Amino acid sequence: MKHRALLLASVVLLAFASVASSDPNGAWVLLAPEGSGPSPREGYVMVYDPVGDRVIVHGGGTYASDSYADLWEFPLATNGPWQQITPVAPVPMRRMYHAATYDALRQRMLIHGGMNAPDAVWALALSGAAAWDSLAPGGPRPGVRWWHSLVDDPVNDRVLLFAGAGGSPDLFELQLGAGADGTWVPLFPNPAPGTRCCQEAAYDPATFSMVIFGGWSGDELEDLWAYNDNGPAGGWTLLLASGPDRVDHAAAIDHKRHRLVTHGGEVYPTMLADVWAASLNAPVAWTQLTPTGTGPGARSEHAAVYDPIRDRMILFGGRKPGGWGGDLWALDFSGTVGVSPGVAIAPRLAIERASAQDGAILLDLALAGAAPLRVEILDVAGRRVAEMNAEASAQLRVPVAAGSGVYFLRVRQGAHEARGRIALVR
Repeated sequence: MKHRALLLASVVLLAFASVASSDPNGAWVLLAPEGSGPSPREGYVMVYDPVGDRVIVHGGGTYASDSYADLWEFPLATNGPWQQITPVAPVPMRRMYHAATYDALRQRMLIHGGMNAPDAVWALALSGAAAWDSLAPGGPRPGVRWWHSLVDDPVNDRVLLFAGAGGSPDLFELQLGAGADGTWVPLFPNPAPGTRCCQEAAYDPATFSMVIFGGWSGDELEDLWAYNDNGPAGGWTLLLASGPDRVDHAAAIDHKRHRLVTHGGEVYPTMLADVWAASLNAPVAWTQLTPTGTGPGARSEHAAVYDPIRDRMILFGGRKPGGWGGDLWALDFSGTVGVSPGVAIAPRLAIERASAQDGAILLDLALAGAAPLRVEILDVAGRRVAEMNAEASAQLRVPVAAGSGVYFLRVRQGAHEARGRIALVR
C-alpha cells in the first residue's frame, strides 16, 4: 500500500527527562547577517518546511518601500545561504501583514489576506518546481483582514483563521479536503477571546490545539488561549488570563519542552527584547528566559518558527528601533552551543522526523545509546498495527499495512522512550 502524504513535525516526547542535556534558556546564534538574503522588512510571513528542511519567507515591507512579493528560502541543515525562489507565474500581488501556514498533507504554503490585499487564498507548492496556485474555496468567506492568524491543523486536515484587523474576533476553518479548493466554515465557540489583532498563534501537536497569545485591542493584551474542538467539551480554553502583555511579538511552540516561547514585541512606546516561555503542561505558567549571547535585540513585527531537528527557534528581521532588520537568528536550546570541552551531554532518544514511502513509515531517530530498538505503531483505538525490533540505527523503515488515518508512534531503547504521531493518506 502506498501512502500519498503524512503529517510531519508532530513529534512529541513522552519523557522530558530525555532532553536533560538541553538548555531551557537557550543561546543566541546569528545564522545570517543583514545583506545576505531578503532586504530588511517587517510584516512578512515565514513557515518551516520539514520535508525541505528549510524556512520560507514571503512578502513584507517597510514604511518607505511599500510592500514586497519576493520569496526566499534558507536551508537549515547547512545554515544557509539564503536563496531567492522564482516561482512560475501567476504570483500573488505584493503584500504585508498577511497570514501563512504550512499544509503538511500537501507540502505547500498557504497565505491569506494582508493589508490592501483581497480576501483570497494562495497556495505555494513546495515539492518540485515552486508554483503559486490561486484557490477559490467554497462557503462563507472570512472577509478582508490583516494582522490575523492562520494555523494548520493537520489531524483534522483544515486551517484555522482567527481575528485580525478588518475582521472581528471570529474563527473560521478552511476544510482543505472539502471540494477542489477547500470550503470555508465559520465556527462559533463560546466563550471566545475578545476582539484583537496582532496576536501570535501556533499549532500544539501534543494537544491538537491552536494556541494564541497577546495582541492588541485598544491596548496590549496578555491572555493565553487554546482552541481544540476534537471532543464534546471542545472549544476555547483560557490557559492564563495574565502574562507578559505585548503586541507584534514573535512566538513558536517548543515541541520538546511543550511550551510557547515568545520574543520581543511592543508595549507602546517601548520595543521589547525579552524572551518568555509559557509551559503548556499543567500548571500553565510563564517563565522569563535568560539566553546567553548578544541576541537580536529589541524588535517587533517579526516572525518565528521552531526547528525540531536542531531544537531551536528561528527568528528573522522585523522592525527595530530606528529601522528594520534583515538578519536571521537562532535561539538554540540544544545545549551544544558554547559547551565547554569535556562536559558530558546526557543521551536522549527522540523521533526527529517521520515520513511515509511505499507501504512503510521511515523514522529518523536521535539515539540514546547502542541498545536495540523496539518500535510500535498504534491506531487511535490503541490497537497495534505494526511492530519491529531492530538494532540501534538512526534510520528505520517500518513496514505498515494500514489505511488512511492518524497513528501513534512509540519507540523504546532501554529505559528511554519517545512518542510521536503521524497521519497517513492513501
